[in-house]
Amino acid sequence: RMEQELERFGLTKEQYCWLIPPYETYNQEAVDVMTELGYRLVNPTGGLLTGMDWTSPDTKIYHSTEMILDHLWKFESENTFNGVVLLIHAMNYPDRTDEDRPYNHLGEIIDRLREKGYTFKTMFDVIEAEKAAK
Repeated sequence: RMEQELERFGLTKEQYCWLIPPYETYNQEAVDVMTELGYRLVNPTGGLLTGMDWTSPDTKIYHSTEMILDHLWKFESENTFNGVVLLIHAMNYPDRTDEDRPYNHLGEIIDRLREKGYTFKTMFDVIEAEKAAK
């Protein structure tokens, strides 16, 4: 049904074939099934907290946007960001304030990374570059 809805909006499977498994966990059977269905599994880069942006302030696992961004910049200063897959959810719990929604800081993140000389690629660009390098 998801595929039907996406195609109803004019998207092709090639445009939505990337799948991040829930909680970034999967096994070989899941990989095989998703591959057979035409999906490509991808995980965000490990060690980043940006994927914790869905947590609610009233939970023990809550990570504020300030904490997430501080960790992001610390991670970037200690590692290269070349090839990083950064996950920021398009929605968060309603009890997060506007300031506490990482997606509202996406422009700031992109600008800062560009200032540091990083460029951005789509997953398709990355895969095509890997194919060309082989």
